[in-house]
Amino acid sequence: MAKSTARRGAREPLPTGVALRAVRYSAPEPPDETYPFSLPILANLDELPFPTPITFLVGENGSGKSSLLEAIAVGADLQTLGGQDTRRDPTLADARRLAAALR
Repeated sequence: MAKSTARRGAREPLPTGVALRAVRYSAPEPPDETYPFSLPILANLDELPFPTPITFLVGENGSGKSSLLEAIAVGADLQTLGGQDTRRDPTLADARRLAAALR
């Protein structure tokens, strides 16, 4: 994920044409057993590489595919479906918590 200044208050857009190469996950300390950190997709995740232009996330319902994708989108400050600001959208509160653990 591109280096984000979001934690300091200002957001810079990703440069045009920059592809996401990988996402690194750092589990919260102390361990947090609540959602979204309890998702199965995070159980053994250290790094999720994106070696090709297209990646498919495959898994059972409830495994965390959509939650991880939302957190990546929030971390990259991408526009949401309704155009709501990802920093203020109340439905993305959990995605913002997870995004804070992604690099």
